[in-house]
Amino acid sequence: MSEPSNTPAGPDGEKPHLKFKRDVLPKLTRRSEPVLRPVPTAEKHTLEETDSLIKWIGLAIMVVVVAAAVALVTNWRPGASVETAQPVEPSAAELLELDRQEVRSIAKQYLASSTVIGRLKHVRHAERVAPLMKAYDASRGLLPLETRSFDRVEPYPIDGLPFWYAVVNTPDSREILLLEKTDEGFMVDWETHVGHNPVSPDAYVRERPRGRLEFRVYVSPDDYYAGLFHDRGNFLAARLEFAESKVYLIGYIERKSADFSRFLKLVDQRKQVPLILSLEWPTDDGVGMSTPPQVKIEGLVAERWVIVGE
Repeated sequence: MSEPSNTPAGPDGEKPHLKFKRDVLPKLTRRSEPVLRPVPTAEKHTLEETDSLIKWIGLAIMVVVVAAAVALVTNWRPGASVETAQPVEPSAAELLELDRQEVRSIAKQYLASSTVIGRLKHVRHAERVAPLMKAYDASRGLLPLETRSFDRVEPYPIDGLPFWYAVVNTPDSREILLLEKTDEGFMVDWETHVGHNPVSPDAYVRERPRGRLEFRVYVSPDDYYAGLFHDRGNFLAARLEFAESKVYLIGYIERKSADFSRFLKLVDQRKQVPLILSLEWPTDDGVGMSTPPQVKIEGLVAERWVIVGE
């Protein structure tokens, strides 16, 4: 913008910001002949136009600089707004796949370990189950297992908690693992994996220890009633099988017991339902020695082989 003219455009008051005293205005003289100057062949610009053009060029440069700064900070790409250039949160399907990959990785590491210490790094409730694992290893031996493939790796929520299960094929076996997602990552439920019980099925039948013991068993309906448990009106019979054992028992639950309705709902018309049951040998040794062995079901401890809350 050019400087304001010193020549008033009209009476005082028309332009209050351009007030001059007439007695201090410079004297102006008129030339008798105009002074001729060469006119450039290019387009002529007034001082005001040149000043305005310079400002527009400066503004354009400033816009380019600001845009470059925004692009550098937000990783902006041509054609994308600043809003869409923000990091995108993974979708539910992508998060599910990330969990599936982690489950596969943990399952491989767990099975490949040849020591109790190695497997304990990937096990739930490690402090509690450590002595159980050591005793199991001492009696059975712990062999590393090579993962060949996975049949299934799927979420399996239990009581609102994020559990997963994985079916793993090894050269000589098919391993079923249950894992819980924790703050430390996925942890294998070792007790479920091996079907852990307080004593081996063979020792339980052979020694018939007194008192109640909790066993992980596969439960199926049965129709064998004899001895102390001959009365179908008072008892319900069920076949009890164990993991990795040919031993089986016939268990009887009283129809008037507190857990009967829940037990019946779980096993009615179903085969090999995994449950944790409280078992006790009858006081009549003659009945206990029968074939197949008969035990009393004193309670339903859990509706699956995993203990959720501890």
